[in-house]
Amino acid sequence: MSQSTFRSPILDYFPIRAGPDLPPAPGAPAPPQGVDLFMRYALAGAVCCSVTHGGLTPVDVVKTRIQLEPEVYNRVCI
Repeated sequence: MSQSTFRSPILDYFPIRAGPDLPPAPGAPAPPQGVDLFMRYALAGAVCCSVTHGGLTPVDVVKTRIQLEPEVYNRVCI
């Protein structure tokens, strides 16, 4: 069996190495290090947190209102 020669372009931005002896692709940018790497992780965390907060806060508000005033919200299917 021959190995596939396909190389995902995602690996140029997020290098995932299969082993320590794997050479970088020709012409590929150097893997991020230091502040650049930190900023990528910080941005990814901020985006994920924003999406989660924006999606779950309204659900939590509804849940809290149901718990505080069950006589008003007694027809909810929960």
